[in-house]
Amino acid sequence: MKKAICLFVCLFCAICVFSQEKFKGLVRETNELTGVNWYRIRGFSNCYTSLFTYVGESDGLVWMNAQFKYRGSDWIFFDKIYLLIDGEKIEIPFSQDDKSDDVTYGGGVSEKVSIQADDELMDIFKKVQLSQNTKLFFVGKNSQHSHEITKCEKNNIRNVFNAYESLNAKHGISQSTTSSILSQPSDTVPCYCSMKWGMNKSEVKDLETNPLVTKLG
Repeated sequence: MKKAICLFVCLFCAICVFSQEKFKGLVRETNELTGVNWYRIRGFSNCYTSLFTYVGESDGLVWMNAQFKYRGSDWIFFDKIYLLIDGEKIEIPFSQDDKSDDVTYGGGVSEKVSIQADDELMDIFKKVQLSQNTKLFFVGKNSQHSHEITKCEKNNIRNVFNAYESLNAKHGISQSTTSSILSQPSDTVPCYCSMKWGMNKSEVKDLETNPLVTKLG
């Protein structure tokens, strides 16, 4: 009997660890009105210039969204977005309806594009995650801004793909080869957004022990 109990406890712990690993560095936000679950990196709304991926889940459907965000002291009014991935230039298509411009706290400005990721865009994210060097460019008529995607930002992309694959498996949705990022071993210490972008490994250690938090909002 004791052996059976021990076996059950070990199995339960293994499942919990597996589940936590799949959602490493993410929080879940549930919209009470729509019932949509959103899985994002911590402090998503506070992040500075970068590329972010996040996952939506509702009524057995799972999808991935992306946000390309510029945040600074001066407007760019960008109308084009490019990724330079190990020397390969890729333009990210979007419409002006996908873009929003805001004044942030303290007098800064924010310009961001939020779009749903199709298979082609997800393949691009895979290239970003596996790249040696990726730069993000926001280009306007009179100015532009660039940002180099860091290792921990790439880890965030990987962790979102992990959640995407796990949620698809949960709902019995067949997987494309796009999410095979999981087969590539890597240190996936996540970055968390705060008033200062980026934390080092020691600073996120405690947060990693409880990677999936549920809140309503």
